[in-house]
Amino acid sequence: MMIEFKGLCRIKGENGEPNRVRVTDGDLVFDDITEEDYRSATFKPSLEELTWCSPKKETKG
Repeated sequence: MMIEFKGLCRIKGENGEPNRVRVTDGDLVFDDITEEDYRSATFKPSLEELTWCSPKKETKG
């Protein structure tokens, strides 16, 4: 059985960093990869079809 990786959402780069993509195999979420690497790997859906990830909410304590 072949594992199928897919993109979940895009992440805006900050401070000059490139935009990234969050990738999953359906069970685990892996380290985010650059949009360039996502395109090179030909994951589905296409980069243009991915929505932007919701920003993390920071809690102050």
